Amino acid sequence: MSSSNIWDDFYRLTHLSIDFPNSVNNKAAIYGNGRNQVEVMVTLRIVDKNLSPILLKENDVKEHIFLCDFFSGNDLKSGWKISDKDNGYNKVIEYIQRADSQNEKIEVMDDGFISIHKFVSCDRQDNGVVIAGGVDIPGVGKFNTSQFGTSTKNGPNGKEGNEFKNPKNITITAREPIRYSDKDNITIQTGILSEIADLNYQTFYSSNSPSSYKGKMMSSIIKILPSKETGVNNFFKEHVISYYPIKNKDISQEMHVVRSPQVFKCFSIFKEPHYPCAVIGKYQENSYQVNLWYSMNDIIDIDGFYILDDKNSNYPTKYLCNPKVKKEYIDDKNGAVNLILYKNTIPVTSNLYQQGWKDLVNNPVIKVVDSFGNEGNIELTFDNKDHFDVPAIV
Repeated sequence: MSSSNIWDDFYRLTHLSIDFPNSVNNKAAIYGNGRNQVEVMVTLRIVDKNLSPILLKENDVKEHIFLCDFFSGNDLKSGWKISDKDNGYNKVIEYIQRADSQNEKIEVMDDGFISIHKFVSCDRQDNGVVIAGGVDIPGVGKFNTSQFGTSTKNGPNGKEGNEFKNPKNITITAREPIRYSDKDNITIQTGILSEIADLNYQTFYSSNSPSSYKGKMMSSIIKILPSKETGVNNFFKEHVISYYPIKNKDISQEMHVVRSPQVFKCFSIFKEPHYPCAVIGKYQENSYQVNLWYSMNDIIDIDGFYILDDKNSNYPTKYLCNPKVKKEYIDDKNGAVNLILYKNTIPVTSNLYQQGWKDLVNNPVIKVVDSFGNEGNIELTFDNKDHFDVPAIV
């Protein structure tokens, strides 16, 4: 039977209601960010002249279902949007039972009932909209569950029978969106440094042959998460980390180093395809440390050398450090926002200086979206003081 023939058999609308399919309550709160949705269900039942239910299919009904303002029967006010599709941010902050509600959710028990689902969002903070459900039956007219219903006659061609009255509604409020560009809405969770490899290095004195030693390479992972105050649990739903990659040529300077191998570049440890966003050296805790900060994406390949200089020693000394490690990472866009720290450490008793290279920081910017559709850009930075091992939010 064709769709038009099904509607031609219409005799009575026996049921029309609106509910939340995922709650018995009749009020829901979402974020007014234009993405966050709440699922709404309009249920109807029609019969033919024998009072037998007409079995409708979703495709027969979907385009004829609408939502409207409960009090006026008109379209929803500005800012509120209705979609037939779940956009992936269909998640309610909370459902609430209104104190003045007299709605009772009807259990659909017999044949002929069909429910059509809509998804409602709002692009701003809003105290709320009270929504009724409706159906526009071809050749008959519009019916809805608004306060006063419609004037359409509930019968063939909309010309006979009584008006259909069944006031039912739900309420949706839109709360102020969470803006993750605000640093108060972000927390940084630090990881534990663990040793991953030896760091070979050689010392060159002005009058002696080189000596070989071992330092260590360590790593830790920091996680960037919504703060507890936001009420958003766990990780962001989506994220993208972007920065200008730092390559060897960006920080190295050409120079000749006495009594060392023929070195003309004093920093050469980064290899394709992945490069860091920050390179910083610092003396602390009886060691000289060089921090390399990466996004956890692709292969991190470190192999080469950098040179340090002990200018204060009675015996001028050069340190040729040879870090070497290669690891592959996969950035789970639906998981935690991770940055990884590679820390190169050699033991020394006094401060060293960078020989022929310099610190460089290209602030990473992280675009995040949470499971409710709230978004923001988070900019991080590093320095050789308080934010050497933990980044700061700009």
